[in-house]
Amino acid sequence: MAEHSSKEAEIIYKHGTYRGDLEQGLPHGMGIYSCVQYTYKGFWTHGSMNGIGEMTEADGAVYKGGFRADRKHGRGTFKHPNGVRYEGFWEDNLRHGHGTLFLPDGTRKEGLWIEDRYIGGAGDDFENSIDLIVGFEEHRFYQMNSGKDVVPFQNGTYSGDLRDGNPHGRGTYHGEDYIYDGMWKNGVMEGHGTLVERDGAVYEGEWRGGKRYGQGIEMTQFIGGKTRYEGAWSENKRHGRGILRYSNGMIYDGEWLDGKKQGWGVEVSKVLGINTRFEGAWENDQKNGRGIERSFFEGIEIRYEGEWKDNRKIGVGVETTEDHVLMNTQGQSSLAKRKKIKVYSRFTGKK
Repeated sequence: MAEHSSKEAEIIYKHGTYRGDLEQGLPHGMGIYSCVQYTYKGFWTHGSMNGIGEMTEADGAVYKGGFRADRKHGRGTFKHPNGVRYEGFWEDNLRHGHGTLFLPDGTRKEGLWIEDRYIGGAGDDFENSIDLIVGFEEHRFYQMNSGKDVVPFQNGTYSGDLRDGNPHGRGTYHGEDYIYDGMWKNGVMEGHGTLVERDGAVYEGEWRGGKRYGQGIEMTQFIGGKTRYEGAWSENKRHGRGILRYSNGMIYDGEWLDGKKQGWGVEVSKVLGINTRFEGAWENDQKNGRGIERSFFEGIEIRYEGEWKDNRKIGVGVETTEDHVLMNTQGQSSLAKRKKIKVYSRFTGKK
């Protein structure tokens, strides 16, 4: 067995100075290296920065986190004097994996990064999120740098941790239709991860057995708008409590079952200047059962409390306004001066 030798010393190089632990004449253990460009304080292995360390650059920028072969690698935090801050994963000196960028103006970009470029994620600003479709196409044929473990895997490529030839641990998969960065178990997505699809949809959250399961955030975009759902998932479907927001201002906050609104929920919307809030029972994505709807238009409040079926008012109900009653005849509504409260035995529109 070779004898392990280690001692602390100072070495003056052509472009810098090292002071710290040595092994066989090379930095090994804890040490500090200073040169014109930067100062590094942290762990070394056989002459290379490896492990946890802190690097302060000449312009005042500071990185604290993991290193591998003299390069930022693993989890780390970068802070620049101008106020820019990044917290997340790195690979070969580049932001790569899940991370969050904080800008001086308050902008925050959280999600998937590949080779120092932001692909997208659930943390995008809802009103001004980037075009994720463009981001996907740019990185669809992404080629890994040398030194990374890249293996063909189900119509794509995988870079990351492996066990018995299968993705296991943290890794990134690039396929024809989506990019996934996150945790794996025995070849399937398991744990926390981010999925970016070709159509621009982004899911960031928990996975089980290759499916969305647990808490997660999904953002989608379509012609004319975007949606953002934050809540519970099961078997790739919205299931449990969750909030769905539309870019037009509509919000649903309530229960879900197998991907559809089911149970008790609140919906808020604004159409043609009328603000409406419904709170009540839902079934199969529609208002079904008991509910209260309040509408506000030009200072007038209209309130209906009663039964619903397939998004329409039926059965016994009470509708109230300040000085008007809303008459409903076969789905057509009109305002007329009436009593303040009107009780319907059957909500048919007849007086």
